[in-house]
Amino acid sequence: MANTVLNPFSEAETYSDFTEFTANGILKKYDVREAKTGNKYVDLVIADATGEISGKYFNYEPGVSKLFAPGDFVCIVGKVKRFNNAFQVTVDDVSNPPADAKIKDYVRAVPYDTNAMFAKVISMVGTVKDEELRKLTETILEKYHEKFCYYPAAKSMHHAMRGGLLMHTLSVMTLAEKICEVYPQADRDLLICGAALHDIGKISEMDADDVGVAGDYTADGNLVGHLVRGAMIVRFIGTSLKTDDEKLRLLEHMLLSHHGEPEFGAAVRPKFLEAYLLHMIDNMDAKVYEFSDIQSTLEPGASSPKQWALDGINIYNPGRKEIKPEANILDD
Repeated sequence: MANTVLNPFSEAETYSDFTEFTANGILKKYDVREAKTGNKYVDLVIADATGEISGKYFNYEPGVSKLFAPGDFVCIVGKVKRFNNAFQVTVDDVSNPPADAKIKDYVRAVPYDTNAMFAKVISMVGTVKDEELRKLTETILEKYHEKFCYYPAAKSMHHAMRGGLLMHTLSVMTLAEKICEVYPQADRDLLICGAALHDIGKISEMDADDVGVAGDYTADGNLVGHLVRGAMIVRFIGTSLKTDDEKLRLLEHMLLSHHGEPEFGAAVRPKFLEAYLLHMIDNMDAKVYEFSDIQSTLEPGASSPKQWALDGINIYNPGRKEIKPEANILDD
C-alpha cells in the first residue's frame, strides 16, 4: 500500500507494520549518525502541509548516497512501523521528488492572510500614543515587511510554518492588549511595541526562502542570536531616528530578556513589569500552540509520545475531537 499523506496520527487506522510508504515532503531533520556497529545511518524527519513523520535511513552509504540537508524538498520510500506509540518510516531511499511536484504544495502555512495580519499589526502599533515609540516600531516593521510576512517563527518548534513569525507576533500583541485591560499599571505603549518587535531578529537568525521553509541557522543566528540581534536593530534604527535613549534601553531590555532565563537564551532576566509580561505572554502563546497542535493529532482519550520540547511530558487529549492550534487574532 502506498501513501502520500504525512499525518500518521489522524490516518493511523490506514497503517499497519510494514505498510509501504512513499511521500514527497520537506526535510526538517537530516542527521547522519553512527550505530553501535560502526555503520552510518540517517535520522530524519519529513513534513508536508498536513504533518510530519520521523524515519531511519539505514541504507545510507557514505560517499555513495546523495546528501541532503534540512529544508530540502525530497521524496522518501520505505515502510511504516509503530515505535514508542508513534509511526516511523524505515526508509529504503531518499531522492529528488518528481519533476511535477511543487514545493509550495507541501509547505505548511498559517490559516490567515498574511497581508491582513500585517495590516492589523501596523494598525495596533498606530494606536501607540508615544510618538517616538510608534515611529520606531513602524520604521522597523516596514523595513522588514517582506520577510516578516513569510518567515516561520522557528525551524521545528512552535509556529514553524510559512507566516508563522507574523502570526505568533500578532498573537503576542493581541494578548498584550488584553493584559493591559486587566493590569492598567502596565505601560501599554511599551508592551505593544515590545510585543511587535520581540522576535524581529529571527529574520537574520534563520535562512528561510519565500515559501517559508527554514534551512539551517545563519552565522548571525549561531554567533549572535535573535534576542541580541533584535536589540541591536532597535538601537541602530532608534539612534538614526533620535529616539530617546531611555526608551531605547527599555525596548532593548525587553527583547534581550523575553526568554526569561539564561538557560533558555535570555541575555538577562526581565527586570521591570512590561519585560516580565512580555516574557510570560510570549511563552504562553508558544506553549498553547504546542499543546493544541499536538492534541489536534490525537484521538479523544489518547496520549502522545513524550514531547521533549515540553519537558518530556505526554500530551493527553481530554475528549476534544477538533482542535485548531492557531489563536483567534483576526476579526471574521
